[in-house]
Amino acid sequence: METAQDRFKDMPELIVMVASHLDHKDITSFRLTCHKYHDICQHFQYRDVRLTDRWTKEGLQTLANSARLIRSLASSESICTLYYSSISHALGESTRPVGAAVPLDESISSPSTCSATNLSSPRWTSPTQLIATLSRETLRDLCDMHCFPAKFLYVASLSPRLTVLNLEAVRVDATFELYFLARALSSMSTLRSLSLKLYSKNLVAEETLKALVHNLPALLESFSLLFETLQGQGLPPSDEEDNDDEARLVDTVSALIGPITERKEPLRRLTDWGLVITFGDIEADVVVPLFEFLPELVSIDVPSIGLQAPVHTFDVATRISKACPKLRHLRKLHTYTDKEGTMALAFLHSMPVNTVESLHIARLSEDVRTFGDGLDFHKESIKSIVFDGCRWIDADSLVSIFFQSSNLEVFRISMSLYSRFEIPLERLVTQQWASTKFRELELCLRLTDNEQNPEHPADALTIAESIPDWAIGLERFYRQVGALAQLRILDLKVAVDNNRRFSGGSYLTYKDRAFPGLLTLGDRSRGRLGWLQLLDGLRNLEELHGSFNLDAMVPGFGFDQDEADWIVSHWPRLKFIELYTHSEKDNIVPPPSVQSMMQRLPGLKVARTACNRFLKPGTLKWIVLLHNHKVTIQQDTTGGGTSI
Repeated sequence: METAQDRFKDMPELIVMVASHLDHKDITSFRLTCHKYHDICQHFQYRDVRLTDRWTKEGLQTLANSARLIRSLASSESICTLYYSSISHALGESTRPVGAAVPLDESISSPSTCSATNLSSPRWTSPTQLIATLSRETLRDLCDMHCFPAKFLYVASLSPRLTVLNLEAVRVDATFELYFLARALSSMSTLRSLSLKLYSKNLVAEETLKALVHNLPALLESFSLLFETLQGQGLPPSDEEDNDDEARLVDTVSALIGPITERKEPLRRLTDWGLVITFGDIEADVVVPLFEFLPELVSIDVPSIGLQAPVHTFDVATRISKACPKLRHLRKLHTYTDKEGTMALAFLHSMPVNTVESLHIARLSEDVRTFGDGLDFHKESIKSIVFDGCRWIDADSLVSIFFQSSNLEVFRISMSLYSRFEIPLERLVTQQWASTKFRELELCLRLTDNEQNPEHPADALTIAESIPDWAIGLERFYRQVGALAQLRILDLKVAVDNNRRFSGGSYLTYKDRAFPGLLTLGDRSRGRLGWLQLLDGLRNLEELHGSFNLDAMVPGFGFDQDEADWIVSHWPRLKFIELYTHSEKDNIVPPPSVQSMMQRLPGLKVARTACNRFLKPGTLKWIVLLHNHKVTIQQDTTGGGTSI
């Protein structure tokens, strides 16, 4: 009797439909079970493509045969140019190259011209239409004069179902090139996400942004632009006769594509926006009116606009927040000209009370408690706060966040090599945290000398029945963490003083230490201090990161078989744990307690460290991942942050 699997393999239409909904990894496995339709499944491996310098000319030619299946494309100007060069022989032909005939799900076809036109007013709804307007001969002439937007247009025409586009390191020096690129992008009506990184010697940021915004496809949902102005001399002028020919060609094409005009309709699908101008400000009077076309904006990478005066900054934030009433998520990932997060702070103050739901800032150097005050306005709405590579933040700001934000679900703060801030543990435990809804928690805490390295923890309990003074703060902190029943990711690091960070040539920082008693079960009858039992409420815990070094545990705070058994019983969903050691030998077999834990928790990964025995001790460290008795070694280049 024919099995259901055999019947499935005899239905190519169904195989194509299933493959169209699988990711790259699943398609690879799917091909192994459907050898008969290996070639069909092969095409779907090209849906998400990132062009790098590893691609050969032959590989790019093969890619072109399946280019119409590409949904996501990431490339730089140089690699995209190489892609064009490998297939440019077909540009002069009457038809463009097409891949093998593979049935496609029509529900994912490009939107109709009518629907796109109703939302906006583009003259073209596909790159193919724009090429037809110019003629293929004209497009080839533009490509021959090294006009990258023309080469990109031809590449884009091969992928009519492209929804995600990421173009990096694109140089646009002439106004014509900018306008042509804008027109090419406007013709890609299937785009949902667009990310551009442009640099120019002659164009200014305001002109570039206006041209792009007024030509964005009507159905776009996410847009980001990073623009950099180059300094120095440009390329030497070419031959005068060639210049005349190119000028005539540019005039002809400019007449065909028409001038850039202000868009008539807002971008009603656009909910995410990012704008970064490196090493400079941008004129507010030019940029702010563009937000009138973004009424549905929900998330924004806060632009550096109007930083010359605080009053001007607040006015800019107020105007943008009024134009975008649905704004809920703020991020500031590039701090070239705004290290103190001035613009993000202005948004916190200018937006309606209790509307901000998430804040994400990188490399922050806070002024005195400015963000604590700003977040007070949104203490009932804020759900996620992330400070990546924070350089300095006032402890009062953090205390205010934990004691007032009642709906906080994610809080992460990480240090960089230049960090100067400290979070005293005792400040965080003076009262109950306002939220018990945490799903992710990452902290860098400063411990007192006794908290970090108690001399005789066992003797402390034989002398006095009550808990020693130095352990009171630790116990309160562990009780607070243990009450977070929804917690999935816990990352606790011991903050290291910057002056001691590289003492003794140590390349590691927080990994050289361990939180006393957090991974130790307390036993008063044996005079054993420990608070692991206080974390029995973390039934949903999946990852434990931070300062948990087995070698750094002082006597009385060891990790033994009892602790391993407890973790298996109380943290059944645990998938990753950091248990570091400083062994300089080749032996990277974990201790028996850790091995038993790995055997009973399927899929558990354990991280530890080891020196390279051929190098001077302390000059280089490695991350060793232990998973299903297999060893994976990764170089740790963070110097202070988690690399896994």
